Amino acid sequence: MAGRKLKQIILEILETEDLDQGIKKILFYPYGRSIGPLISLFCSKEPLIKWKAVTVIGVVAGKIADADIEYARVIMRRLMWTLNDESGGIGWGVPEAMGEIMALSDVLAREYHKILISYISPGANFLEVPALQKGVLWGLTRLASERPEYLDGAVEFLPKFFDSEDPSLRGLSAFATLKIDPKSSDRIPESLYQDASEIDFYQDGEINLYLLKDFLKLAVSSPVNVQ
Repeated sequence: MAGRKLKQIILEILETEDLDQGIKKILFYPYGRSIGPLISLFCSKEPLIKWKAVTVIGVVAGKIADADIEYARVIMRRLMWTLNDESGGIGWGVPEAMGEIMALSDVLAREYHKILISYISPGANFLEVPALQKGVLWGLTRLASERPEYLDGAVEFLPKFFDSEDPSLRGLSAFATLKIDPKSSDRIPESLYQDASEIDFYQDGEINLYLLKDFLKLAVSSPVNVQ
């Protein structure tokens, strides 16, 4: 089946099926063939389609990692390449996908967590585009929700976003801090616990709108699954 045809099939599944059923249907197709179409859907004009594609690529890449870790590494390198200036691309959705994949694969998390951290590290691979920064911070929150033990090295780079003009950067950086270390609430400026700015957050197949102060409560109330 041509990649364009499979992309259309996957798009129709994501548009019409709930997430769990959609994942089951997409897993019917060869895992490796689904990767390219899913990456292309990161640029969808419909935010929920982009986010569902991020979730699905995590599942698919996790299945690939279980069967062929070398191929899974190729996928991670492909994603990383799109964030490289030399690629000529922008990498929309890529940091989120990296976080999702690592949340579902301990082997890949162990090998690539420092790369994700480097995207918010000055002097390393720091990403200047705010939309990509949001993606990195979401990826860190996702990874921290499953494997916080890999992210101690990210904590020092998160405070730079606490006073951002963008409420999503403020909220995601504080959320990630609390997810990595639930005892770190004193590191968060008091102003953020009172911040009534609105931010949206994708989780479990849905995009929900929160007041930032309520969003931070979610960080400490939702469980961390360490595998």
